Amino acid sequence: MTSLFPHPAYAEEQPYARTVLYLHVIRAATQAAPLVATFTATASSLYYRPRSLAAFVPRLITHSAHAVPLGIVFAGLATTGRMYGREEIEWQDRAWRLLENKGQEGADWWAIGGGVSGAV
Repeated sequence: MTSLFPHPAYAEEQPYARTVLYLHVIRAATQAAPLVATFTATASSLYYRPRSLAAFVPRLITHSAHAVPLGIVFAGLATTGRMYGREEIEWQDRAWRLLENKGQEGADWWAIGGGVSGAV
């Protein structure tokens, strides 16, 4: 995701700082939400009957399907709250650091590939 945006030499020249930051946080939330859903699905499987793998898999898919939209909303609100009142240069600096980080760029491409593979 981050390598798809222009990467200027200086943070002050970053044109899409807010977009880059929001997309990064939302992408991370779509990956973290199913992880949380794994714990909630496991807990509900231990609480409700039947307690079998055949009952757990649909429950996990349902919990994940509910967790992703909630995670996206929470991530958007958390980013808005965290960056509330910040100057534009602070948005640009954070976005520029994301674009500069080669490890993050690789993680973004793996996330895109995993998302496409999952959709197929």
